[in-house]
Amino acid sequence: MGITHYQWLLRDSDPVFKAMLEKFSDTKENPGALIDYILNSDAVDQALRVSTEHLEQAEAEISNIDEPIRHYFTEITGMLKNRRN
Repeated sequence: MGITHYQWLLRDSDPVFKAMLEKFSDTKENPGALIDYILNSDAVDQALRVSTEHLEQAEAEISNIDEPIRHYFTEITGMLKNRRN
């Protein structure tokens, strides 16, 4: 189980989750508790907001690139905006 953006957000802001993550790192027991904790927090929404901000910055920069490359980058950013995992 690799650390996700959701886990970074919670690890840095939630001492309870940080303790759970440290225990899991030592024991590798009960990964479901970590997943449940993440899903019951606002970390997923926070990560999506951060991702959207980065994608919007990328789109602004992409607008300065010549075609046909701009088209491909625009498609990629569109797919990334619409993904949910």
